[in-house]
Amino acid sequence: MRTKTPNLCRDCNASLADDTKYLCPECIAEHKAAWKAEHTRQPGDTRPGWLIGDLCRVTLRKVEYQARIVDMSDVSRRENDYDLVQLELTKTVKGFDGKPITQTWLHPEPVQSYKLKKPLLK
Repeated sequence: MRTKTPNLCRDCNASLADDTKYLCPECIAEHKAAWKAEHTRQPGDTRPGWLIGDLCRVTLRKVEYQARIVDMSDVSRRENDYDLVQLELTKTVKGFDGKPITQTWLHPEPVQSYKLKKPLLK
């Protein structure tokens, strides 16, 4: 006769209601926060590659935008060699009166990191 052992969180040993998960919601939030902090560029950080907070340029549908990385995921790195990044896009155009108009918005879909280019020097 077998007895069913309770499903416990891998980190804090709290009881889990769902048998398919290994971490409780609090531990999942802690892991996500630690991953995001590790992949955010701090002042003086010289690591290569793209990190959260980096400025870049991206061409989408033949239009070039200035962008800033606001979030990223390494899900596709297991199969391919790139990250998926969430971008805040900025575009400046001349209005009808000749004055520059700047718009900033979040891109609705993640973008592959290999499409990003370094920002132009000012």
